[in-house]
Amino acid sequence: MGKKAYTLIELVLVIAIITLILGIAMPKLMTFFSEDELKRANLRIAGLIQEIRSRAMLEQRYYKIGFYLGTQKLWYDKSYNITLAEAERPDVSISKEVKVKAIDILGKGLKEEGEAEITISPMGYTELTAIYTVDSKGREMTLILPPFLTEIRSVEGHVDLVDH
Repeated sequence: MGKKAYTLIELVLVIAIITLILGIAMPKLMTFFSEDELKRANLRIAGLIQEIRSRAMLEQRYYKIGFYLGTQKLWYDKSYNITLAEAERPDVSISKEVKVKAIDILGKGLKEEGEAEITISPMGYTELTAIYTVDSKGREMTLILPPFLTEIRSVEGHVDLVDH
């Protein structure tokens, strides 16, 4: 009774086919996972904003959310009249791959450098705001914050506030 085995040529051929398929599929898989991280980061930001909105309404206090533009970090605090020292603010990192590129607040204009803040009132309101995020591959998304924060929208690409 003879044993069945694969020849070296058959094994090399199978490995070559698998390598070819992976070579074609890898760029698409990398794009898929990169896009996924950008969406996850935007969901984290939207979730944090909704959490801070709930706190502001529950405590009947103003809250500020600050963004270090060009970085992955943001902060929040409940002191509207008293500014906390930077060391006392809790920094939150949204993602290793995604940065907050700019923030546009209706009536205040677009800010692309330094630090930008949005304020949430005790009633849970804020100004109409667009938060622009970008991943390491240059892909952008926009978070649109309506004044009543009823539904924060996440949109692919750069969307100007005048369009809303």
